[in-house]
Amino acid sequence: MTLIAFDGPTASGKSTLIKRLEADYKKQKADPLVLDERNKVRNIMEVFHENDLIRSELPPITESFLWVANQIYRVETQVSPNLGRLIFIDRYIYTPIVYQYLALRKSGVKLEDVIDSISKPFGVPLPIPDKSIILVAPIEVIEERFNNRERRKMKDSEREVTKEAIDLYKTLGHYFNNYFIVDSSSSEDRIFEEVSNILENK
Repeated sequence: MTLIAFDGPTASGKSTLIKRLEADYKKQKADPLVLDERNKVRNIMEVFHENDLIRSELPPITESFLWVANQIYRVETQVSPNLGRLIFIDRYIYTPIVYQYLALRKSGVKLEDVIDSISKPFGVPLPIPDKSIILVAPIEVIEERFNNRERRKMKDSEREVTKEAIDLYKTLGHYFNNYFIVDSSSSEDRIFEEVSNILENK
């Protein structure tokens, strides 16, 4: 199995990149399985995100456990049954680590605790991607893309959490191997070329 994770804050350009890579790989007679972040567990959580795309209305520990459940469900129903295939997964363990740490840190929770809880639920390690592509950009770029996509401006709370999240995504590179930060504020062609080079180099 080759598991490639694509992650980063909302409006960082993941979906656009994945679609282009998928098309390019198919031309090369490779047929990647693309796993969207949406699933039954994720849809349950949508109910609690009526007014904010970043934080739900759930208490932070409850929300964190649901994010863990979401990742376990994806592994058990999508990743594990497709061992041996090339898999592109849209969002993986990094986003829940980032945002749940930001929600729980006031309770004294350490980043290492959140990493362990989400990457090793009940002590069972989830598959670590062969390569993880993390798209980040300056908050002004993310904010503009968010405005265009959602047809509304980011709320102040969404903007502040996203700014902190961008820095935290970069920090996670100290905890995971084969973790590549890519500046997604450049052109689509340049991002595609940079990521293609990362994936081709072993």
